[in-house]
Amino acid sequence: GINAEYGIAGRAVSALDKKWHPEHFVCGHCERPFAGERFYEHGTMAYCELHYRKLFGEPCFYCCKSAADEIVQFNKTWCENHFFCHGCDVHIKYSNSKFLEIDFLPYCKKCYGKLPDELKKRLKKAAESLERKKVGKK
Repeated sequence: GINAEYGIAGRAVSALDKKWHPEHFVCGHCERPFAGERFYEHGTMAYCELHYRKLFGEPCFYCCKSAADEIVQFNKTWCENHFFCHGCDVHIKYSNSKFLEIDFLPYCKKCYGKLPDELKKRLKKAAESLERKKVGKK
C-alpha cells in the first residue's frame, strides 16, 4: 500500500513525476494498466497509444508527446525541435536543410558521407529499387 512517509511499498512505476503501483498506472481514457507497455503523456495524464492518437493526434516519434510544429517524414511525426541527425545529434532545420534517410531516420549529409562506401552503395541500391516500385504502381 501507499505510505505517506515512505512512498509506495513493493513494486513501483515512476512516471509523470510520481510513483505508482503498477496496477494503478493506467490509461487516462480506457483505464487499462500499461503493464510495461509504452505510454504517451498529455498534460498530467498518460494514455495508451490508441487513445492518445484518437484524442490528440500523432505523438512525436522522439518524445512521445503531442508534436508541436510537427514534421512528418519517413512515416513518422516529430516535434520540430526533435528532428535531428541520428548520427551526430545536430538539429536539422527541416525547411532548408538537406538530409538523408537511413532506417527511416534522418541523417545529415556530413554523417552520411562518413558511412562506409559499401553501406552507401547498398542504401542507394535499396532507394532506387523502392523508387522503381513506386513508378511501377502508377
